[in-house]
Amino acid sequence: MVEVTIDPTTRIEGHHGTELEIENGEVVNAKSQMKMFRGAEIITLGRPPYDAPMLTGKVCGVCFTCHRLASSKAVENAAQDAGVFEGPPRNAVLLRNALEGIFYLWNHAIHLYALVGPDYSDAVADTGLDRLDPIEGEGYQAALDQQRKLLKAFAEFGGRAPHPLTYVPGGMAGQPDPSTVESVKSRVAEVSEWIGPTEAAPEVLERYLAADEPGDVEVDPDLGEGLHDLVGLLVAAAQAGTAEHGVGPNRYYSNGVFDHADGDGLFLDRGIYRNGLVESKTRDEIIDAISEDTAYSWYTNDSGGDPAKA
Repeated sequence: MVEVTIDPTTRIEGHHGTELEIENGEVVNAKSQMKMFRGAEIITLGRPPYDAPMLTGKVCGVCFTCHRLASSKAVENAAQDAGVFEGPPRNAVLLRNALEGIFYLWNHAIHLYALVGPDYSDAVADTGLDRLDPIEGEGYQAALDQQRKLLKAFAEFGGRAPHPLTYVPGGMAGQPDPSTVESVKSRVAEVSEWIGPTEAAPEVLERYLAADEPGDVEVDPDLGEGLHDLVGLLVAAAQAGTAEHGVGPNRYYSNGVFDHADGDGLFLDRGIYRNGLVESKTRDEIIDAISEDTAYSWYTNDSGGDPAKA
């Protein structure tokens, strides 16, 4: 029996390792392991609540926004539950949503061009999608330019990118002037034009499905360079038979995102996606249902349970 260990497994967001056992050229046993314990929450114990965003916001340089925002909102939720805080000001909510939206664009490009795209590039998989070739690909290089614009826009509202400074419990530290707002809008508009309009997706998909190979499609900038790269990758993945591998339980949950500035609720609601259906859930329902299962870990049983009661 041959044992193969890949640790770390690169191009994912996390500290991951893979162990394989192979007999007669076939994998007979496989283990996926996340061995590193970060303990970001433990760092905040015994400290003033307003320290939490500053500490947890530096945990990751890829998902740097969510940690600072989540810890800020955790402090706000505690204050609201205690009846001493009504909620952040309207302008603070709008600024947070703008930063989160900019981060979405930047982070999705990371996923497409740096974490997943190389596996379906011409250089790695002979797909003809040379735009996705690491470092040398035209799409890869263009994505870096667009991400630079997004990080500059993010820094104008966030004070720094990555690891923003302006998220604080209660709202935002600082208010941009009109010229800064226009600068951010201009940068984001340039990136949006490069990505392409959502309504062009069916036309771009038809172009790839009609081609003999994904790499045969000539990119039309009017339909979006980024959109071509995304659709090309999805078509190449489908042709490679990826739908037949790694099928999960078809259950996902989301805490939601983008608070409404004029009241309760979220633009993208929180809830559960299960068997093709979306079930809306309240914040308390989601929190009460979250547990830490230690059945397949090296941790003791009594270290798991309900995180909210830890």
